[in-house]
Amino acid sequence: MLNSTYKKVKAEADKIGIPMLEKEFHCKGEFKGIHKGRPNDDDIKAAAEFAKAFIA
Repeated sequence: MLNSTYKKVKAEADKIGIPMLEKEFHCKGEFKGIHKGRPNDDDIKAAAEFAKAFIA
């Protein structure tokens, strides 16, 4: 699993009254040749499935 910035982002959101759920989605992305080809089709499908949980 990738490192999460959730706690830092939530702390800032709390300061200005923005509620956040505890759910997170992580996906590798290509950066300077690392994780080449990411996000890929499987990553996009996983992101779509994650998002569907919030619009159902």
